Amino acid sequence: VDSDVAQAVNDEVKALQDQGINRIVLVSHLQGLSEDRDLVPALSGVDIVVAGGGDELLKNDGDTCLPDEDPVEAYPLLLSDADGIDVPVVTAPGGYRCIGRLDVTFDADGQITEWTGSSIGVELDGAQEEYSLENIEMPLTEALAELEATVIGTSDVDLDGQRASVRTSAANVGELLADALLAAGQSAPDFGGLAADVAVQNGGGIRNDSIIGAGEITLSDTFDIAPFSNFVVTVEVPRDVFKDMLENGVASLPDQGGTFPQIAGFTFEVDPSEDGKPIPDDGSCSDETGSRIRTVELDDGTTIVEDGEVVAGDPVVVATIDFLARGGDCYPLGDLEAVGVGASYQQALASYIADDLGGAISAEDYPEGGARSSIVAASGDTDPASTDDTTDDTTAADEAAAEAAAAEQAAADEAAAEAAAAEQAAADEAGAEATVDEPLADTGTESWIYVVAGATAAIGGVLVVNESRRTSKISVLDRISSTIRR
Repeated sequence: VDSDVAQAVNDEVKALQDQGINRIVLVSHLQGLSEDRDLVPALSGVDIVVAGGGDELLKNDGDTCLPDEDPVEAYPLLLSDADGIDVPVVTAPGGYRCIGRLDVTFDADGQITEWTGSSIGVELDGAQEEYSLENIEMPLTEALAELEATVIGTSDVDLDGQRASVRTSAANVGELLADALLAAGQSAPDFGGLAADVAVQNGGGIRNDSIIGAGEITLSDTFDIAPFSNFVVTVEVPRDVFKDMLENGVASLPDQGGTFPQIAGFTFEVDPSEDGKPIPDDGSCSDETGSRIRTVELDDGTTIVEDGEVVAGDPVVVATIDFLARGGDCYPLGDLEAVGVGASYQQALASYIADDLGGAISAEDYPEGGARSSIVAASGDTDPASTDDTTDDTTAADEAAAEAAAAEQAAADEAAAEAAAAEQAAADEAGAEATVDEPLADTGTESWIYVVAGATAAIGGVLVVNESRRTSKISVLDRISSTIRR
């Protein structure tokens, strides 16, 4: 959170306090509790924070909200402000699935003396109004039932469209939808445009927020994934703008961002330790770019970005949705000409599954965790491990890397010490034997045996740690991995 945001909140709190108001609730809606965790310690005088936008689940034992899901924290989450006072922070998942209840007691000075909270699952009850039932609910129910009964294909892999996945990483639902845009974009010449080379779909436009289990795929599923009135367009994009577009897409990492690019027709590598494209607090779009995109390569082998630098060459024709082509989500495409192809992104998805794929979605083409964008560490290594957490898992990944480095160094030191000792022992033995005119021992061979053994132990230790990282799914950033070149 920018310090200007905290100062703006504190200034407003001071203005309210000057009017004699001493019970103050902040509605932050910062798109994720990680932002509130940064903000609250810089505030003074805010009594309660109502967060939002991150879809995190807060609940206590016995609460009825999403009983099969584990909470991020208790309800409410308590954060200490700048004066060391605990501030209750509440939020809830979207989709009208839960209602949060927070009861607080203030003293005469406006200080909270006690609080209780709970996260309550929403159940529909009460009598139905006849007119609405006959003219709204029943027709909609029948229409939805028809969509749900229309099977357009099958999948032999779970399709992950969860918000936390499509907004932070490669996800197979996102890549499926991007492939659909790319296929639809091939018809652009019929509308006076250019056939698409690649496709980009922002994670924020994918809305099912669920895992669609392997099995039948229905027309209803495509509406759940792509419900908006977004239409497929193609845009000829200069290479520098194309890189800036991707920088915009990954600017929110490691936090969730609706800008995250789900892609087709190319692969890219991103280094989150580099400077990201600025995200202004006032909602405007920055003219600056970032330096996180390290490589971009088209499926035909054409290199667009290498070592963070744009390679000169022809523009890239991008299939995307008209929302992004107009500059939505700060994608830098608003000044470029876009040509529509006469299909919504939902129609493109349904057609692609039924026709282009022949109704068969395979795990080989759409593996869990995606396969087209990769995280690279500062060292340039690509790590294909994946995970579901954010802050805690990033810390765990750092610890695992440190442990691996320590294990490697310790083993190398031990090997060196053993080699030195072996050489010294052999030298002493050789000296003793020389006094009786016997041949010298072949100490070099023995020393190398120790060195090879030590190095093998070191490498084995690193592999064990790395495998532990992979199988335990440590780092959220690494979920972006599974590069097509691994």
